[in-house]
Amino acid sequence: MRDLLSEGFYRLFRNKAFWCVLAFEAAYKTYSLLHNWCNVQRLRSNGTNAGIPFDELLYEYAGIALLTSCILIPLLIGGDYADGTLRHRLIKGYRRTSVYLANWLVSTGGMLLCVAADWLISFTLGMVLQEEPISSPAHILLMLTIGVGTVTACCSVNAFVVMLIPHKTVAGAVCFCLLALTVLVGMRIYDALSLPEYWYDYVVSTSDGFRQYDMYPNPHYVSGGRRQVCLFVYDFLPFTQSFELAANSLYGNPVRMLLCSLGITAASTVGGMAAFVRKDIR
Repeated sequence: MRDLLSEGFYRLFRNKAFWCVLAFEAAYKTYSLLHNWCNVQRLRSNGTNAGIPFDELLYEYAGIALLTSCILIPLLIGGDYADGTLRHRLIKGYRRTSVYLANWLVSTGGMLLCVAADWLISFTLGMVLQEEPISSPAHILLMLTIGVGTVTACCSVNAFVVMLIPHKTVAGAVCFCLLALTVLVGMRIYDALSLPEYWYDYVVSTSDGFRQYDMYPNPHYVSGGRRQVCLFVYDFLPFTQSFELAANSLYGNPVRMLLCSLGITAASTVGGMAAFVRKDIR
């Protein structure tokens, strides 16, 4: 296992796709921070204390990592299929479970290194620009932990797909389709959960401002067991987790989000190993 990991990370650091993804995330984060800082300075010069809080820019990495993992992981693992590295490892006598775990650890580790570069730029450039977060350290640590779980879960699913599909182009397309499906489901659930329980009408009164009248229930409001199911799925999907992180607001339960990410990681890894053991590699 140690030899597989050493070889895997050696190949990772020599992979151009990895450095391109790392450079893209670093460049995007730098641009995002500088662009927001310039807007804040311009608004402050006009006497307006506004702009996007520094905290919200800390957690953009999760959504970007979900997207870039659909590119990087198929190129990393799919390349092993294409050049015969995977078959060569099995011929040398390595167990299939060890080969699967090594590829999962290397691909997930590569994405987490990109995330770490994002964090490093955020805090370093934030200190240089004298931008301080308004949230408590405990809240920042919680959000970063949830983000790591989200990225790890997504990488586990992508590794599951790529290890079972030998063609990296097809595997990448499947990964993107799965991500798009979670986006559509997550947006639909978010819209359903955002509906108010009651509709209100208003009438303008010159003495009291807005006066409320004629409150009636919303027939499309999701309640009861259906709402609990929607909340669970909302916490379960990596996309909706990354959406909440980007907005710096936890609509769902943070403990349940972490447990869902852990469950996705465990299920996809164990299921992937079981399927890979039975796979016919030609």
